[in-house]
Amino acid sequence: MAYNSVTGLNFYVQSPKLYTPTLADLRLITSKYYGEGVIITLGGGAAEYDQNPSGDYRYDAASVLADDGDATVLPADNAGAGRWRQIVKSA
Repeated sequence: MAYNSVTGLNFYVQSPKLYTPTLADLRLITSKYYGEGVIITLGGGAAEYDQNPSGDYRYDAASVLADDGDATVLPADNAGAGRWRQIVKSA
């Protein structure tokens, strides 16, 4: 696992995607660190590999959908538009 000293976040780099182990970790990552269009693979929900939720997410800066903890995830520091949207669900 890599540690990014700028963001203070833990993540794996799986070119061309990033990996984060839990939903709580995904909530801490915003596009201001990585830019619109980055894809992050989420390993699990409460614990890595629990697969609830899991899959690939892309940041959608225009989204204002409600956070459902699965297909749409609101970053912790975001009060306006911008959500992680699931693009591929893991089996």
